[in-house]
Amino acid sequence: MKNFTIGKFPESLIIGPNPNQLATINVMEEDGAKTVLISNRTEVADGITINMSAFQNLLPGDRLTITGRIGSNAPTAKWCMLIHRGGGNYSLLKQHSIPLHDELFYLTHLLDEVDLKYPIRLRTDHWGNEESYMDFYVDDILITRNIKNTGIIIDSRDIVYSLATDNYASDGLTPVGSNIGTVPSFLQTSGDPEYSLIEEGDKKIIYLRRRVHDWDGIDIKIGLMALKKGNSYTITIKGRPEGEVLKDAQLMMQILPGYVWRDNKNVYEGQEFILEHTLSNAEVLNAEFIRIASTPQGASMSFVITDIIIKVNKEGAA
Repeated sequence: MKNFTIGKFPESLIIGPNPNQLATINVMEEDGAKTVLISNRTEVADGITINMSAFQNLLPGDRLTITGRIGSNAPTAKWCMLIHRGGGNYSLLKQHSIPLHDELFYLTHLLDEVDLKYPIRLRTDHWGNEESYMDFYVDDILITRNIKNTGIIIDSRDIVYSLATDNYASDGLTPVGSNIGTVPSFLQTSGDPEYSLIEEGDKKIIYLRRRVHDWDGIDIKIGLMALKKGNSYTITIKGRPEGEVLKDAQLMMQILPGYVWRDNKNVYEGQEFILEHTLSNAEVLNAEFIRIASTPQGASMSFVITDIIIKVNKEGAA
């Protein structure tokens, strides 16, 4: 599928260093091409910020791609590059965990309506390493538009995913990125809860217990479900708490990346909860996971998921 280039970012549209940082940014030339070196960093937040609002011709669905490499002073432990939205509307957009001794990074993100209004920052993250202040190079910042992807293809499915019919949601969820045979597992644990898939009557349910953190829960791999641009999808989660429920405990649904809350409900002993959300156009393009977990007040609470269903809304786009 052929893409055409809207344009590389002019140097005048790169804001940096970030306010109050000591890092320096130098534009260099290597083998006839320009590269940007970010050095003298003292914080993981030190990086460059791209002024998205300065572009007048961008559209939601355009793709931002940033490629680069790390400097010779990089730590030997695992590290991570990330981009996030700034300007008072923080949201993690994409991250790239780098294996040991790998010098290159590649971040790509489909822009939505909100991204076009706020700056986007490129920086490093700790990932357990307090010395992630290495120099890094930005070799290319590119925006592309897919010519053949401007129309809407109607999703002919009624149900995109149902726990009731998922024959691969076996007892013991697969690790991140792994498959069962040749069929992807659409579920994975978040954090480290004890997970069981059990039968209750004529249906199967997910039992999560021995939770320690509020993020201990279930991730639904919506990024593998071939959602189609311009269509509307609704996610409905049903379940109930098990055992003691502390005051003000809530279960909630998040969209990842970004850790954006989309629904949260108070839970009570012996009562069913329902979480529901209709994806926005931007979420259809960018969402990778739907996370079901709790607020901090319910971090130790066990709970059961009795139904997960994602269906196509035939009345049109969200």
